[in-house]
Amino acid sequence: MKYFLILLISITCFPGILFSQNIPHEKEFKKGHILMADSTELNGYLNFYKSHTGKVKFKESIDGELIKYSPDEIVSFSIDTVVFESLKDIKIIGPLGASTPVKKCFGELLTSGKISINLIYYIGHDPFAGSNKYYLNFCLTKKDSSENLTICIPYNQRLKMNRIEKEKKKLIEFLNAPEEINNLINSMTRESGLVETVEIIKKYNSEL
Repeated sequence: MKYFLILLISITCFPGILFSQNIPHEKEFKKGHILMADSTELNGYLNFYKSHTGKVKFKESIDGELIKYSPDEIVSFSIDTVVFESLKDIKIIGPLGASTPVKKCFGELLTSGKISINLIYYIGHDPFAGSNKYYLNFCLTKKDSSENLTICIPYNQRLKMNRIEKEKKKLIEFLNAPEEINNLINSMTRESGLVETVEIIKKYNSEL
C-alpha cells in the first residue's frame, strides 16, 4: 500500500511519466547508433517517425546517402538516450479495443530486466472521429527457456471498466507474481490509463 501511494504521488507530481498520444514528426537527423542483425554496429545520423510502420533512416554523415532499415534488419537503434528495439509477431490492442496482430515493429524501450517493456506507437483508424490516431501499448516481454513470451497492455485508451479489469487479470497471469505485485496491479485505475504498469514492472524486476 505504501509503495502504491508513492507511485500515485510520483505520477501526479511528475506528469512527464505520461506518454502523450500527440506525437510530432521529428524531421531533424541526430547522432545515433544501430545494432544490426549480424551484430555489426553502425554509427551516424538517425531519424525515426514514431509509428508501428516506421523505418529508421540512417546516414553515415549528415550529408551522406540515406538508407532505411526495417525491424527485421536490425536488433535495435538509439538516438540520444532513447532506445528502440525490434519486435516481431505481437498482438496490440487497437481501435475499439480489438486485438490486432503486428508482424514487426519498433518499440521504445522503457525498462529492461526479467521483464522488459517497450512502448508501441500503433496508428489505427478511430471510427468515431473518422481519422487516424495513436493507440499506445505497453509490450511486455519475458524470457522463458528458449523463447520470448510477450503480451501487450493498452496504455491511455478509453476502454470500459470491465475491459480494464480483463487487462489487469491478463497481466497478473503473465507475471505469476507474489501477492504484493498482484495488489498493485489490482489497484490500477481506468483514469490513469494503466500507466502504473511501468513502475510495477520495475519493482517486479528489482525484487524477484
